[in-house]
Amino acid sequence: MGPKRPPIQIPPDMLRIGAEEDSRRNVLSLIPKPPPYDANHFMENWNKVLRFSARMVPVKGRPLWDPRDAQRRFIISFFLLDGKLSIFEPRQVNSGIPGGKFLERIKVKKEGEDGYLTDQDLQIGKVVPIFARHWELLDADNNTCKYMEAHPEKYPHADFEKVLDRVCLELSSRGERADEDLRQALIEEDESGLGYVTKHQLQAALARAGVPLTLHEATTLVRWLGADLVGVVSEQLLRVIQAHTHALRGDPATAFGGHNSPSQREEGYGASAPHAGHGDVGARGAAGAGTAGVYDDYGGPRGPLEGGFMNEAGAHDHAAGRSEVARGYGGSMALQQGGYMNRAGAHDYARREGQGMGGPSSSSSGGGDGG
Repeated sequence: MGPKRPPIQIPPDMLRIGAEEDSRRNVLSLIPKPPPYDANHFMENWNKVLRFSARMVPVKGRPLWDPRDAQRRFIISFFLLDGKLSIFEPRQVNSGIPGGKFLERIKVKKEGEDGYLTDQDLQIGKVVPIFARHWELLDADNNTCKYMEAHPEKYPHADFEKVLDRVCLELSSRGERADEDLRQALIEEDESGLGYVTKHQLQAALARAGVPLTLHEATTLVRWLGADLVGVVSEQLLRVIQAHTHALRGDPATAFGGHNSPSQREEGYGASAPHAGHGDVGARGAAGAGTAGVYDDYGGPRGPLEGGFMNEAGAHDHAAGRSEVARGYGGSMALQQGGYMNRAGAHDYARREGQGMGGPSSSSSGGGDGG
């Protein structure tokens, strides 16, 4: 046998004309052939796009080209079909900038690394370099968050179970004062005094308590625990952390029965989703009946609820105007009439004054479905 053929050295794509995959085919064979086509990948991802709101930010050694760039807002779209990315700038009235398409749909190489940007490189709060500019991803649309939550193996920052486990384990490792430190941090971050914190305030409070989370991880907690997907009631968060910490220690008496995912709440499920072996899924609320059969998150099923909802400001309202909420961080939250209800119309929580973390609660009364 003759000598082995040396490996083919593919030169870098200097011309940047057309796709790099097509240029590689010219090197690999005398007669160029089109790149391989994956029909299954096409059918699964042809209509899937991850969208983020973003802004330009300066970094060390790379200031903004124009001071006005700090006020500009953009939409970054990542197409799962081909791994390409585009940037669009919505028009802002009287800004002096026309807006429109900022970057054509194209694959973006990683800065200082081999390979291209992928969907796993994009998460809320991260700064991503794209063609000599740095972009901070401010938020993601609901469909993007739902897709990431449905694929936690690809996006660990959107895995509620892993994020909650990490928070509970790190708080447990900091001693008995960790819960009080977190409670105090939530009080200091809650400037409005409503007992309700947004994802940014939650991230800052956890950092003060010694549990640094990324903004996307804080968003994941808020989307699973908050009724409006925007913020979370502080007392509710503390109870969940306390109950899950006991569950991790193997104490079944205080293990909670899970939480309904954001997508399930939007579909109208009043029940809680199964959470890491801590209970079963409850029944779906009866449509149009003004009631919803739900499961108590801290132990056992509870009866039908009527009326009551929580608005985006975190204030509790009621269809009959009889909702009385005793807010505060020092004790349990009292909800005399009605209960929490998410945007889809499914009741998540309703507690009477002094209710503990175990046992079913009785029916609350109040008028219709609160909507």
